[in-house]
Amino acid sequence: MQLLRWTLLGCLIVGLAGCARSNSSEPTALRSSSKPDQTPQTTNKEKIVGTWEATKSDPVSPGGTLEFTKDGKMKLSTKLNAQTVIDSPGTYEVEGDKLTTALKGLDNKEEKRTDIIEKLTDTQLIIKYTEGKSVEFKKKK
Repeated sequence: MQLLRWTLLGCLIVGLAGCARSNSSEPTALRSSSKPDQTPQTTNKEKIVGTWEATKSDPVSPGGTLEFTKDGKMKLSTKLNAQTVIDSPGTYEVEGDKLTTALKGLDNKEEKRTDIIEKLTDTQLIIKYTEGKSVEFKKKK
């Protein structure tokens, strides 16, 4: 019985010594904060700012554009037919992968909707509408 106690005590001491051992004498919190600065990830709210041109779309015509500004304003420009171009002003909010827009339609009434950002990179934006359709955009330079 005493042999078992000494064995367990020895294992405990070895285990604690192994846990206490580290490559640095600094506490863990200090070590992690002293790492070189890592580039912070850009959020969807920051990435979406700019002018995007529709490449594969429905209901926005290919070639139509969405312009998002830093101050939460947006503008949709699209063609109904060869002679009719629509410029709809509005506002937007981005929260995670949710894009909430409020655009004025042809009747000057504001339509508010929330859709999903399926993909957003520096050059590509894919929005999935609540109706299930998706529209793809490429960033204009």
